[in-house]
This record gives sequence, C-alpha cells and structure tokens, in this order.
Amino acid sequence: AVSALQTIFPGEYVKTWRQIRPAIVKIIEFQEYNMLYSLIFIYIALGGVVFNSILINVIDRKREYGIMSALGLKPFALGRLIIYESLWIGAFAAAVSLFISIPFTYFFSVFGLDLSFAFDRFSFVGLDIEPLVYPVMSAKQVLMPLAFLLLLLPLASLYPARFAAMVSPIEAMKG
Repeated sequence: AVSALQTIFPGEYVKTWRQIRPAIVKIIEFQEYNMLYSLIFIYIALGGVVFNSILINVIDRKREYGIMSALGLKPFALGRLIIYESLWIGAFAAAVSLFISIPFTYFFSVFGLDLSFAFDRFSFVGLDIEPLVYPVMSAKQVLMPLAFLLLLLPLASLYPARFAAMVSPIEAMKG
C-alpha cells in the first residue's frame, strides 16, 4: 500500500501507521504477550481444576475400574481409557463453547458492543476511543486456546490414569 501511494504521489513522503505511531505498536505487542501469559496462567489453574475433577471421578469409580481389571482389562488400557474419556469431555466442552461464542462474536462484530455505560469517550496516545467496540475473532484466537486445551487434558489426566491403572481388583471390590 505504501509503495502504491509512493508511485501515485512521487514527491511526497508516505508513512505507515506503524511508523507514525510506534507507541501504539508497542502497546499492541505488549497486549499480545500479556494475553499469552494470561492464557498460560488461566490454563495452569484450569489444569489443576481438571486434574482434581478427574482424580475425584477416578476415586469414585474405583470399584468399576477394579471390576474391569478383574475381567482382564490391562492396566495400560485402563489408563488410556481415562485419558480418552477426558479428551472426549474436553472436545465436547470446546465444541459447545465455540457453538456459543462464534455467533455472539459475529453478532457484536456486525452491530457493535456498546460500552457507553462504562465511559463516553476517551483519548489514548492521541487517539479518540469510541464506546462502541466491534470485536474481531481470528483463527489464532480460536486455535491457540484449543491447542492449550488439547495439550492440557492428557497432562492433567496422567496421574489419575496411573492411579486407576494401579487399582488392585481385590482392594477395589472391598470398597
């Protein structure tokens, strides 16, 4: 775009907005890193919650796993069952969240999200910020959390899967 304008206006000096407002470029870069670190923190906390839920579920179903083991299910297969179960639950949760969030984001990207209840208008680094915001959803914003989720679920279910695999059929049936 800059080179096209340079050919149209050969005697003029053309700059991109990044060259004109480097402070805004730095703010955007900082915001991207801030979002990444926030997501990492949130997913670590979410991993603890998922780990706890899966472990409690495995402890509650200890008798079932003991019966499966007594019927001949190998410990590795039982552990794999726990991991697959957590992946299926995570995939279902991801599908439901995408099913809900994509239409909402599309709606607000067309009609805007009115934040005038919080502020009327303000200026930041020489730019006027309007209270009507139009969100944009990119593939990166959708795929990065999904990738974190698909990495987190198997990791969070490793110990519960090992715990289930080590259940003695005799101890499990005792109660």
